Amino acid sequence: MDKKDIKRLVVKPISLQDAKRIVVTRHYMKTYPMGSALHFGIFDSETMQIAGVAVFGYSSSTDA
Repeated sequence: MDKKDIKRLVVKPISLQDAKRIVVTRHYMKTYPMGSALHFGIFDSETMQIAGVAVFGYSSSTDA
């Protein structure tokens, strides 16, 4: 996907299980962050293939 194709991206919530599977498979560290609360898939709207994942939550060093 080229930079000019960014308009084709769609963000949708995905399950923790799907987010973890994708991140562990594709991320260079092969790990998943603890404390994740929100999980989003980033999809190509033309093919609906997943282009990435965004995960939000608390890090282990966050004072809650």
